[in-house]
Amino acid sequence: MEKAHKRSSLDDLLGLMHEAHDDMLQEIWDRYLISAFKSLARVSMSICIARFIDQEHITMERFFELKRVPRYYRQQRCTPTRFVAAYLPALNEKLWDTNWSVDQLIAWIAKNNITTSDGMSDQRKASSEQREIKHSKQIDVRNTLEIKGYFENQDIYKKSNWSRVKSVRAKR
Repeated sequence: MEKAHKRSSLDDLLGLMHEAHDDMLQEIWDRYLISAFKSLARVSMSICIARFIDQEHITMERFFELKRVPRYYRQQRCTPTRFVAAYLPALNEKLWDTNWSVDQLIAWIAKNNITTSDGMSDQRKASSEQREIKHSKQIDVRNTLEIKGYFENQDIYKKSNWSRVKSVRAKR
């Protein structure tokens, strides 16, 4: 009976140590995410993930057990600033609207249990911007084709168009 009690207390202790390590790793990731938001404007989240995994010597599976991580390909393709703005909107507001220190932000994140949303918080805005870009490209292509057609027609109806004169002479 005494061995079973020692074993369960040892298991409890190991569980507490594992939980403390998880909390510490989560805090390290949160600090890394905030620093990436502030300084790594042109780096994708996939590069940030690779750097973090190398730095902390953990596996991808272990990384994806954390909160506030980019789980999907679309989330990993964007920059840290875009990731926070689109998938962590509450944190984004705090980062832009307050002058809190990193420690204050970490405490606020832990207290409010912020998690990554599956969809973009500004999906409508992003969709309308994509439609506008596509529409602008279509207008550019149409204008280019109209100009090209204008010059082709102009060549056909010129009186001094050599290819036209040549074809008429060949028929004689």
